[in-house]
Amino acid sequence: MPNYKRALKLVPQPAPSATSKPRPKARAPKAPKLPPPTITKEDFLRWETATEDTIDFKKIYVDMAGGDLPAGVALSQIVYWHLPSKKGDSKMRVSKAGHEWIAKRRAEWWTECRLKEKRLDRALVILSKRSLKAKAHPSQPSVDLIEKRSFKFNGEPTVHVRIKWPEFLASLQHHLSLLALTEGNLEIDEKGKTNLPIGKKRIHLLRNKLIPQKVNSTNKDSASKNTKKTTTSQASLDVVDQELTLRLIEAGVAPYRAKQLTADHAPEMLRRLQFLPHIPNVQNAGGLLAARPSDPWSEPTSLKKAGAAKRQATKRQADEAAAAKKKLDAENARIAEEQQNDQLDAWIKNLPADEFEELEKEATDKLKRLAHAGVVGAGALAAARRNVARKWLNLPTEDLNDD
Repeated sequence: MPNYKRALKLVPQPAPSATSKPRPKARAPKAPKLPPPTITKEDFLRWETATEDTIDFKKIYVDMAGGDLPAGVALSQIVYWHLPSKKGDSKMRVSKAGHEWIAKRRAEWWTECRLKEKRLDRALVILSKRSLKAKAHPSQPSVDLIEKRSFKFNGEPTVHVRIKWPEFLASLQHHLSLLALTEGNLEIDEKGKTNLPIGKKRIHLLRNKLIPQKVNSTNKDSASKNTKKTTTSQASLDVVDQELTLRLIEAGVAPYRAKQLTADHAPEMLRRLQFLPHIPNVQNAGGLLAARPSDPWSEPTSLKKAGAAKRQATKRQADEAAAAKKKLDAENARIAEEQQNDQLDAWIKNLPADEFEELEKEATDKLKRLAHAGVVGAGALAAARRNVARKWLNLPTEDLNDD
């Protein structure tokens, strides 16, 4: 069969004429330029201090959502609607199937926390069906934090969500323990390796000591024989105990002693690991951590000072924000007063002659009384006129003693 495509390539093509012009390429439309700003940096700082365009967001909700930021934002907003109001009443008004629910359309989610439709749908799937995600790290167990169902709301099918409190509280407690323990992201792989920083001692632990084993159905007999040989100190620990044990070993505590301290004195070990960096001139950190575990450590002085300094800095920032807001409110009040004075002056100027004479006489009489009391200042006549005008218009009058 002849190759027609090759034959067409061999046919000489007519040369482009000298008068023919190349076809211009289509250009993408240019993005519109923003106009030059009319506000200053000081205006921005005042707005940033006084604005209420914020949401209360805690980073731990991202951890509970498996590290997914949109899911963490959605969980934070769901928690907000489950919290009681300032009066102690419930914010949720929808009751279905024996539970209270949050019923919101996608546009409302965007208004509240800037989640678009696809990201919102994906976030709710992550929070309600964590098993659909890829397998997470063992320190992030797969749990369903919320329940998502579709009911009719105002005559239209709407997604309703609610927190599953037992699962939510268990996950919160788990991640709070991790934060108190690691103060970072300590990871353990399947071989028992940790992601300690380069230059520090890396710990390789046997899988059957600290990492739970998966027992296949084919070797149940051999597994049962091995379990008889293992002692209680080598039993599988949960993830929090594993990481606490690893932290103690990394600090210099012997492995068997670290497991014993984790089993018997876990809260005190957490406190000691938190206080240890603030103790000066530590020669043997492992021995110090393991010594007399029944005697609780007191908070180091440097940590107390750091906490006091942090509280003072927070208070100072709050005071500065309150002062800036007060200054901004005073500036806005001054501008509003100047605008009202200009409007009153224009209204007085447009009065008929007889009404203006009456207003002028009343203002002059008031001014004479103030002059007799010795409290008349510059611009008192104009202020007296505006005060009379306010009285006629049933507006709040000013105290002329400050003029």
